[in-house]
Amino acid sequence: LVRDDYYKDGLAINQDLARSRRADELGIRAELAYDPASGDLALSTTGVPAGTERLTLLLVHPTLAELDLSTLASRGADGLYRARVPLLGPGNWRIQLLPEDLDWRLEGRLALPGQSQASLR
Repeated sequence: LVRDDYYKDGLAINQDLARSRRADELGIRAELAYDPASGDLALSTTGVPAGTERLTLLLVHPTLAELDLSTLASRGADGLYRARVPLLGPGNWRIQLLPEDLDWRLEGRLALPGQSQASLR
């Protein structure tokens, strides 16, 4: 079946790709560290524009949409962005990191259990 709004879906995909290209142009990168015992997340970043105090972190479960999470990560005095999430169950989680103005986007994967770090590009 073809969805009625396939054209809008295509436009949204192009917009997402443009955000990823924008992050690449700006040289933005991030490394995520996840503590599976506490749910603490820490993000070290490079290239994030000065004055960016909060970033939106999306954690998307590969098969169960009801487990998807969205949280704000705030920058601490040490320069790391931190957030706490409910403990994540097993799966190959897709991660997205976005600024509040949605100008760019980073993506990565976190395979649980077993992996506690992920590179976002």
